This record gives sequence, structure tokens and C-alpha cells, in this order.
Amino acid sequence: MSRHRLIWKLWPSYMLAVIVCLAVTMYASLETARSFLEQETVRDLKRTAELLALPFAEQLGDADRTELQEMCREADARSGMRITVIAPGGLVLADSVADPARMENHANRPEIQQAFAGEVGQEGRFSDTLRETLIYVAAPIHRDGKVIGVCRTAKPVEYLAEVRQLLAHRILLGCLVAVLVGIPFTLYISRRILTPIRLMQGVAARLTKGDFSARMPLPETSELAGLAEAMNAMAAELAERIHSAVQQREELAAILSSMSEGLIAIDRDLQILRLNGAAERLLQISRTETLGMGLVEAIRNPALHRLAQEVLESEGPVEAEIVLHNGSEDSFLQVRAGRLALPGSTVPGGAVMVLTDITRLKRLENLRREFAANVSHELRTPVTSILGFVETLRDGAIDEREDALRFLEIIHAQATRLEALINDLLSLARIEKHGENNMVHLVRMPLKGPLTNVMTSLAEAAAKRQIKLEFECPPKAEAEISAGLFEQAVHNLVDNALKYSDEGTTVRVNVTRQDNELRIAVADQGSGIAAEHLERLFERFYRVDKARSRDKGGTGLGLAIVKHVAQYHRGRVEVQSEVGKGSVFTIVLPAVA
Repeated sequence: MSRHRLIWKLWPSYMLAVIVCLAVTMYASLETARSFLEQETVRDLKRTAELLALPFAEQLGDADRTELQEMCREADARSGMRITVIAPGGLVLADSVADPARMENHANRPEIQQAFAGEVGQEGRFSDTLRETLIYVAAPIHRDGKVIGVCRTAKPVEYLAEVRQLLAHRILLGCLVAVLVGIPFTLYISRRILTPIRLMQGVAARLTKGDFSARMPLPETSELAGLAEAMNAMAAELAERIHSAVQQREELAAILSSMSEGLIAIDRDLQILRLNGAAERLLQISRTETLGMGLVEAIRNPALHRLAQEVLESEGPVEAEIVLHNGSEDSFLQVRAGRLALPGSTVPGGAVMVLTDITRLKRLENLRREFAANVSHELRTPVTSILGFVETLRDGAIDEREDALRFLEIIHAQATRLEALINDLLSLARIEKHGENNMVHLVRMPLKGPLTNVMTSLAEAAAKRQIKLEFECPPKAEAEISAGLFEQAVHNLVDNALKYSDEGTTVRVNVTRQDNELRIAVADQGSGIAAEHLERLFERFYRVDKARSRDKGGTGLGLAIVKHVAQYHRGRVEVQSEVGKGSVFTIVLPAVA
């Protein structure tokens, strides 16, 4: 494609603009002149008609119309206007240029009808009598407050055309002179403008390549100097905005990547515009593969699709829970969605969906419900037993000493079990409260002292069951602990080991150090625990063998207390077990140097 120099585009444009302006000026001038002439003509006609109405009023009553005809001709001679007098009903009484007797009735003329209505009428039309176009003005002739006739003045419009033609010739001549003068002038101006523009062109080319340090020279003319200053300011502002945009994009990316909630932005066609890392993890999708894809194609979840469609069709935010089926384990998401509104438009530009993983909350709710049900069940059993035996005693069994003593023993055992259950619940609640409020005071101390206290307190119970207790702890094994809570946790583990071990076996408590951890292991030689129970072993009220656990006096909360104590010591509890060979419960605590 051939290119032309700018001057041969700029200069003809200037000339065309000059010619167009002159043409518009000429047209406007002619129209103004025509309008002015027509208005002046109508004004003269009206003034003449109103002036002649007074003398004509005196002559209308005479039967002789010769005087009236003579007055019309004299007025025509003085003013150069055609004068006509019309009687009510439209009969022409006198006319300055035609024989009234031969003229047709004028009752249907618009200007005559207006005049008889008491107003000055005006009309322009072709005259059948004179065979030319005239401007008519009709004024009412009054006598004693009544319209007794009409005086009409008229003038041909030919002279207006002659005047307009004369003005057009003179204006056209002036326009031609202006064009001849404008040719060299606009050429000179075009060349003056192009010189600094060429310099600006080079700087602009550098700016388009990303060199925002380039600045334009300031031309001598104030307009181009202003343009150069504006472009220099624009370059500086553009550099600042690009830097700010890059920074904001990086900040937005950092915010989105650090969000624990997933975020998905879609357009009105359900195409994915943006998603963060949390959304990738929750939905198990890849950002690079799904950007630009349809939501239906990228994420196979009908509930999420319905939610996205609903928020685009609604005016407010939408909230719902959805379930993700990920293999054998389901995940629960709380989804909050809102529309992206376009400025000045009621049509949504898209939507943003925020995904919150509430799987843990759902599980906690289930655990809470199970806990309430388990507490009710555990409390109901001893209370029911106590009430039953009390009723039996009240019904007469108290008189049978041997039966009464046996029933009282049962009541005592159930009350003791109920007390143990309540104490464990209170202990668990106290541990949780202290941990949540950071009230657990940890002190650095050797573990041998608290462990010795536990072994001493359980020595008698071990001896009754003919179980050997073995204890080994290095003197330098130290950790930051709460002595009372630590003793309670170890006591629960050793007590369980004694309860579920056979006579003649051994329960060992051993403290070892591995890397930066201390491991307090309680090993027994009991019946062991099946693998399917290990994951839920530390849940409240969970029992492997419920009947056997109650017979042993357990409340189902001992291991839950152990887990919470370990957590509040910034540690954990582990279990290893094999059916028929025994179990090893281990409290793992951070070691101190």
C-alpha cells in the first residue's frame, strides 16, 4: 500500500475545511438575507394595509365604488403594492391592478378569513389574475367595533429573487478571493506544523517500545508545546500506572494464592476467568488447563453449575453447600457467590464464587452429636440401674439383709462408675478450657519425677492382678510440661494397660529420645486391638469392646484425655497394636536442649 506525505493530506484538508466554511457562510448569509427581506416585505405590507383601512372605512358605506377604486390605484402608485378591498362575504369592491367585477369571490382565501376574524392575515401564493406569485397581507376594516371589510395589500416576490442573486454574486466573489489567499497560507501553516510533529514521531516510537524515559522536545508554538508537555506527562503517568498495575497484579496474585478459601471468577457465559491455588486444591483441577474453559467442562459438579447459573440470574448474593465426591471420602464446601456488575449496565459481567472447606466443621458437628448421644447413653445406664435397685429396696427387698447388701453393692458400683464418668468429663472440659485460653502453664522439668509418681500410685493395682510394672527413664530426659496433666495422661495409659492385660504379664513404661522428641511408651501384653479400630481409638466414648470396657470400669474418655493433654503440650499420641500380642501407646513431646 503506497503512502503519501502528511503535508499532502493535511493541506488539502485545510483547504477543504476553508471551502466548506465559506460555502456554509455563503448559504447562511443568503438564507439570512432572504428571511430578512421577506420579513421586511411582510412588515411593509401590514403597515400599509393597516394605514389604508382607516380611509377605506369611510368609503365602504357609499354606493359608488369609483372613489374606492381610485383610492386603491393612488395607493398602488405611491407604495408599489397591489391594493384590494373586499366586502363581507368575499365580494371584491376595488382592486388597484384588475377589474373587480371580473374577479372571483375571495371568501375562501386564508388571509381574508383571518382578517374577517379580526386578525391580520398573511399568505403567499400564485395569483391567477396576475399570473405570478405574490405575498398577501389582509387587515380588517373596522367601524363601530365591527369588521365591515378587508384591505389587502400584495407584492410580487420576483424582486426578492433579484436581490438574493445580487447578494450571491458578491458573496461568491468574496469566497473566491478568500480561497486564493488561503492556498499559500494553509500550505505555510502545514509545513510549520509538520516539523515538530516529525520530532514527536521519533519519541512516540520509543514510547511504544516501552522506553518511558523518552521525552518530547517543546516546540515554539504554544499549542504544540502543550501537546508535547501533555505527552511527556502522559508518558510519566503511563510509566507510573504500568508500574502500579504490575505491583497490584502481583499483590492480587499474592493475596489470592495466600487465601485459604478457594476463589473462582467466571463470565456471563460460565467461562472460567480466574481461580486461585486454594480452588485448585479443593476442586483438584489445574489452573493452566482450566482457564478459559467452561465451568461445566472443567468441574464435574452439577450443584456448583446450578449455583453459578442462579447467581447470574439473581440480583443478590447466593450461598449454598455442595458436596465433592473425592473417591471414598466426601468433602463439604460452603460456596458464597456474587455478581460482577458492569459500570452503567444492569447486565452482569460475570460472578465470583468463594469456596470454604467446611469438611472439618461437618465432622466436628457429627462428633458433637455423637458425644451428646454417648454422654446421654453412658449416664442413663448407671442412673437407670441405681433407680431400679432403689425401687426394689423400697418395695421390700431392704428387709432381706443378704439381698439388700448385694443391691447396695451394685448401687455403690454404679454410683462409683457415674462419679468416674463425671470426673472424666470435668477433666476433659477443664483441659479443653485451659488449652483454648492458653492457661496451660508449662514448666521445664525432668520426666522421671512425674512418671515415678504414676508408677507408685498404680503399684498396688498391679500387684493385685499379679502384673509386673517395669519403668525406665533417663535422668536427663527433660521437657516443658504441666506436671498434673502429664501425670494424668500417663496414669490413664498405664491404668488401661493394667486393666486389659492378663495376670502374670508385664507392663513397661520406657522413655527414649529420637532427634528432638521424647517418646514416653506404655507397652502391654494384652489381647491387642484390631487395625480398623486404631483410627477412632482416641474419640470420646469409643470402645473396642463396649461390654468388656464397662466391666473393667472404663468411662470411654481416658484416651481422649490423653490425646488432648499431648496436644496442649505441643505433642501427639501414637498407638501400635497387634491382636493377640499387645499394644504400645506412645506420648511424643518436644524435647528441650
